[in-house]
Amino acid sequence: MLDGMFSGVSPPRLAGKGAIFATMPFTSNSARLVLGFALLMTLGSRASSQEEAMPFQLDVALEPSAKGEWNLILDLDMDPGDWVVSSYSTDSMFGRVALRFQEPEALTLLGAMEEIPPSQWEVEPFSQLDIKVLRRDTRMIQRVAMGPNHLDDIHGKVFFVLEPLCTPFETTFTLTHTSGGGWKVVHTGSRDAFPLGHGLRN
Repeated sequence: MLDGMFSGVSPPRLAGKGAIFATMPFTSNSARLVLGFALLMTLGSRASSQEEAMPFQLDVALEPSAKGEWNLILDLDMDPGDWVVSSYSTDSMFGRVALRFQEPEALTLLGAMEEIPPSQWEVEPFSQLDIKVLRRDTRMIQRVAMGPNHLDDIHGKVFFVLEPLCTPFETTFTLTHTSGGGWKVVHTGSRDAFPLGHGLRN
């Protein structure tokens, strides 16, 4: 439904703002510059607070598993009453949990994503479709193997739609090769996934 979106300030939120200088009866250019600066500062502070005030928490970690394999761990904490559609759901129109990488050739996903506790089947009331849902704080574990010759950073993203807010979100992270031959996660934060446009591949 909403899968494949980038974050940012949506253009409709700025609709009508461009004509403000033409309609105000200012007589000096300096006054216009002051007003313009104040408007930009206001919009900038709103964008910053938007990135910081997430209605959930998604922590990303990486732990060694078997030789040459790693567990990519996604810990999702939600408020009571919130829920997301599991990656196991067979219908993707609801914006199910999706893990993507900008460099998919740099690693291999081993098996399906494990959920603790596991998601449950439910009937979505409006579409009457069967979907798998996460309604509790959940740990999701994806086993991965890095390419043996790949030493550059690997950029990942976790996408999902938070319900009943019906808003898409994404959490970006970077897998970085360490001097000891291992890998670590640099967590770069979460944000809403508007407007349309998405550069990551499955």
